[in-house]
Amino acid sequence: MSIHGTIERVIKLLTLLQGSKHLNASLLADALNVTERTVYRDLKRLEKGGIPIRFDEAKGGYSIERRMFLPPVEFTTEEVCAMLLLCDSDALGDDVPLVQPASSGAAKLRAMLPESIRDMIDEVMPRVQLHYAATEGEGAGDVWSVVSEAIATKRSLRCQYDSVHSQQDRQEETFRFDPYDLYFGQRAWYVIGLHHGRLTDSVSENQAVRTLKLARFSSVVLMEDPFEIPDSFSLDEYLGQAWRMIKGTSGPQRVRIRFSAESAETVAETMWHASQDVIWNDDDTTDMLFDVDGLDEITCGCSGTGRTQRCSSPPNSLGGWRPSRHGPRRSTRTRFSSRPLARCR
Repeated sequence: MSIHGTIERVIKLLTLLQGSKHLNASLLADALNVTERTVYRDLKRLEKGGIPIRFDEAKGGYSIERRMFLPPVEFTTEEVCAMLLLCDSDALGDDVPLVQPASSGAAKLRAMLPESIRDMIDEVMPRVQLHYAATEGEGAGDVWSVVSEAIATKRSLRCQYDSVHSQQDRQEETFRFDPYDLYFGQRAWYVIGLHHGRLTDSVSENQAVRTLKLARFSSVVLMEDPFEIPDSFSLDEYLGQAWRMIKGTSGPQRVRIRFSAESAETVAETMWHASQDVIWNDDDTTDMLFDVDGLDEITCGCSGTGRTQRCSSPPNSLGGWRPSRHGPRRSTRTRFSSRPLARCR
């Protein structure tokens, strides 16, 4: 084969190693339409060129070590603008995990742009702003790094956690924790995993899975003790149709809440939940219908609106009301994702 053919094949091999998860020599050979012996030679070529090739014995395949990343081949102006805007540390705040490396990477990308493109972006960017809701990220960056390493290496954590419910009721507990998933939602980072401090003879591992806020960890130390994420665990199933983050014990519920005319328009325009139905009534009130797992979170979330709402079902969950004499005027189905903004395993 010519030198050009070899180069093309090695570049394709590099792309496979970057984009796939631990392919073995046989799978790589099939993808490249060559023998396994040729694959081994090409892997050696990459290693001699300074590419850190790693073979994972447990997963039985090759990959490129995480510390090695190649610069992008090309980006459109729109793509560059989007990345620079979304990686703005001033808008997100320095305490939110991943913001600093993202901002640093965006700055490097900007420095590589042709001057004409850079000038155009500098003209546009000041005219485009993102205002994010306040986040509870203070001190979570270091914790995020340790927790993400624990998930990657399947090693337990020794934790100290502030389980404060009020300023007068402060409790700090120390325990072993096996992290399953990291996710960002409700303006903060959380980790879901097995809380060994909750395990008892009457509490199973499934029942001891907890959701903990990263900002409340006062200490996290990576242990040598290995763990495995259960095959049966699924973040989507764990969250279910919870109103926010935690499924209640009462099971699936159909909730119907009526909002008064003065607040109806504002409420109806807000995206509350993936199951949301909006029904407008002839008296300009609106009925909001939701299918949720458990009532605790939705009860707390809605009770703050005071007299602007009444709940008709389930009975007595927020205080019952008599149905309006007027029939429904129109119904609007609103669909959106209630899943976390970001997720990492």
